[in-house]
Amino acid sequence: MVYPAGIVTKTLTVGVPSVLESGDPALVTVSVKANRGLTWQGNPLVTQTRVVSPDGVSEVVFELPVCDLVGMRDDRGNPIDLDADQVTHTYTATLTFRDEYGALIDTRQRGPFAIYQSSPPIIDLDVLLADGAMPGAAISVPDVWSGTVDGLVERTNAAIRRTDDAVAAADTATKVAQAVVGELPQVQAQTLDTEWDWLRWRLRQHDLSLGLLAGVQGLVTLTNTALFPFNNSGATVAISGRSDTDYCVLVEVVSESGGQAGDFVVTNKTATNFKVAYTGSAESVVAKYRIR
Repeated sequence: MVYPAGIVTKTLTVGVPSVLESGDPALVTVSVKANRGLTWQGNPLVTQTRVVSPDGVSEVVFELPVCDLVGMRDDRGNPIDLDADQVTHTYTATLTFRDEYGALIDTRQRGPFAIYQSSPPIIDLDVLLADGAMPGAAISVPDVWSGTVDGLVERTNAAIRRTDDAVAAADTATKVAQAVVGELPQVQAQTLDTEWDWLRWRLRQHDLSLGLLAGVQGLVTLTNTALFPFNNSGATVAISGRSDTDYCVLVEVVSESGGQAGDFVVTNKTATNFKVAYTGSAESVVAKYRIR
């Protein structure tokens, strides 16, 4: 790599990564792009995403021009006046991590950042934007979902018990009717048939209520065409059998491609539909939803 004479550069490095949970080696690719084009002593410096690939063993090493060089002009040749703490341009770096088979593990972004003439000759990009030491702390996350699910299970079991009791009562009523119907006039037998039809109708209502409590589930394919970190994966899912918005939606990943799904966000709930999206960098995600 050769820059025009007089351009001051600094060496940047990215360490060899390992997978946190397993210690397995990971490959990192660094993509760097400046926010503007420049001119140096009549030589144009155009912007282009620069990709630095690893060899899988050693750290990634590359050079970048400093951002506070006096005499630099913009891409039209206009002088750039630098006051204190001002720079001619900034950089943004995207680090992409993959496993030994090439599957995407994670993507991280560094920047925008600037490199100064006063910076050390070798700069570690991993710690370039560190904010300082962070205190350790124990994290306790309330288990909200377990309580919600346990409550639903308890109410479902109670409804099943009530239905079993109703079925047992219906069986008893059937046996009594069968024993008595031969001894009653025809009109009384017809009255028993009408009461039995009413009981069967009530049992069907119990079955419908249990069906709603057990939940509705389905699959939805979400697609993201925006560049990371932006995301436009939101989609509206139609549902039926509800008359209100008093329900919750559980979403889980079935498959993902082009990145990770991240978290799911459910919004705009109505009695007939809801909207779901994911927050990760994946290009496409197939998700399974359950309505409770």
